[in-house]
Amino acid sequence: MIDSIRLIIHRHIDLSQNQSLDFLKEEMHVDGTYSKLYTYKNMRIEEKDFNIYISGSLTKLALGNNYLNASRNDIRNAANELCKVIGFKINEAVVTRIDLGIVVVTNHCSRMYIEHLRPPNNRYEWITHKTGITFRNESKSIILYDKVEESGNNSLKNKNLLRYEIQIRKGCKKFLLNECKVSIPNDNKLSTVLTDEYFDFFKSYLNNTYTMIKKDNIKLILPFPETPSEFLKFGFTLWLKNQDMNQIIMTINNFYKKNKIKAHNRRKMIQMINTLAVSNLYTYNLMSELTNKITSEINKF
Repeated sequence: MIDSIRLIIHRHIDLSQNQSLDFLKEEMHVDGTYSKLYTYKNMRIEEKDFNIYISGSLTKLALGNNYLNASRNDIRNAANELCKVIGFKINEAVVTRIDLGIVVVTNHCSRMYIEHLRPPNNRYEWITHKTGITFRNESKSIILYDKVEESGNNSLKNKNLLRYEIQIRKGCKKFLLNECKVSIPNDNKLSTVLTDEYFDFFKSYLNNTYTMIKKDNIKLILPFPETPSEFLKFGFTLWLKNQDMNQIIMTINNFYKKNKIKAHNRRKMIQMINTLAVSNLYTYNLMSELTNKITSEINKF
């Protein structure tokens, strides 16, 4: 649920002798200050102005990727790993940015769903990009995109993975202190953000935000027939849905009477046609599927 995060530790930690970190570079800034950049697995660590800045995906740190969904304990273990490796206490780290997100396995390509989503209201900027869409206002971004296309991972090319994400950037402190309705004394410390009370709030926040997204009531004709007999049934069903059933039944009755076919067979034929005419066998609601899967995945946390 918690994916990318940005932390600041308001004290100096000498990282130069830390064997667990990979040193990247040292930078001198125009104001005369300098910074040292390190990495630990997928995490970026910066030593600057007697502070430590940490950024990256806790889900990737926990699982090695973020196309799977990490549990609460996975996220906590990843945070504790950072504490141990870098050398700080979890209640020292202040959260300055947080991304909430999940990945769902869909029945069809992500773009088939994404193209039918609309911003919650006109206060959101609507941005279309290569892999999906972003709805953005002053405080947050709501992003839905094709995780397979974004990852570039060939091992995922036959999968349908849709990513739903909320990025809290500007006003992260205000979000954590004021918007998070929790029963405990709230602050923007990492130790507090990883409590069950906050996780429960994040669950409801993800659900409520998704509910606000406007969705087209789109239905597909599925599954597409693969055999000649399925194709005939498919075409016949579509044709029936646009016909006058009373006229069809009258025609069948006349045909059977003219050819002296048994009434029992005539009734069976009419019953079958009536069944096909009202059948939903070939209709499929994309948005219902997506909503059910996103809600189900969120509620697992």
